[in-house]
Amino acid sequence: MSDNKTITTRDYKLYISDATEEKLLGVPDELRASLAEAWSLPKAGIKNDDATYRFINYLTSTGLLDDTREVAGKGWRKFSYVECVYLNIVVALRKFGVKLEAIKPIYELFSQKYDKPERSMYLGLGWLDILITVHAGDEMELIIQDDGQVIVCDPQMMSIFGTSATEGSLRISLSAMVNQLRKSNGKKPIGIKHSFGDLPLNSAEVGAVIEMRNLEHGKGELHIKRTAKGTVLQKDTIEDASQAVVTKMNDLLIEDFGSVIVSKRQGKVVNVKKTTQTLYND
Repeated sequence: MSDNKTITTRDYKLYISDATEEKLLGVPDELRASLAEAWSLPKAGIKNDDATYRFINYLTSTGLLDDTREVAGKGWRKFSYVECVYLNIVVALRKFGVKLEAIKPIYELFSQKYDKPERSMYLGLGWLDILITVHAGDEMELIIQDDGQVIVCDPQMMSIFGTSATEGSLRISLSAMVNQLRKSNGKKPIGIKHSFGDLPLNSAEVGAVIEMRNLEHGKGELHIKRTAKGTVLQKDTIEDASQAVVTKMNDLLIEDFGSVIVSKRQGKVVNVKKTTQTLYND
């Protein structure tokens, strides 16, 4: 199983787990492009009593909302679907007293423009993959940490793998933001599945996945054996020996080619094997 997909920008991180990535990769490019275009069109008025005309102008003046009118500052404003979701998020955050500085990364995420249909759509627009995931019935959460770092992830997987992304001072359910918008437009809410993705894993298999993710490249091995009673895991850590140990091993191996294997169990050396290789020339 590959590592979680992580998209890191200057201001926010977007975590995509294996299960979510598999679903996103299964979305046809034509549908992805169609959704990106439809959700980017400014064609609706905002339906949120807390997003007043004065509040919207305030966000625009502080650089947290774009003015997409043909003549800036004049005429009725229309918002795209993604802008409406973003405004719901901002309103919710402001109720918690979140400062504008912390909202800037969220603006960066949701203000990405869809202007090149030929571009690679997968993970090219962060908000697109987030909204597709939510509309497919999987939760995505927005997390603001104590240090101001903004993270978006699918919590079902990330919490199991113990990432620091789950340790935040404030968490916002993005499905709640979407469903709030759908309710105001008379549409049924999206049902969210709360499970370990769609993977039929037992506890031992989950443990194997966690151990695999914790392995450092080149410094460990994970051996998995399935027995009649279940799955047995053995994690071997590989470290470079100290120079003193290397010197002692060299003294034991007078020959040019050889190896010494020492096995230790419960604090005791239980086996030592020395192998000598002899090369014969024709």
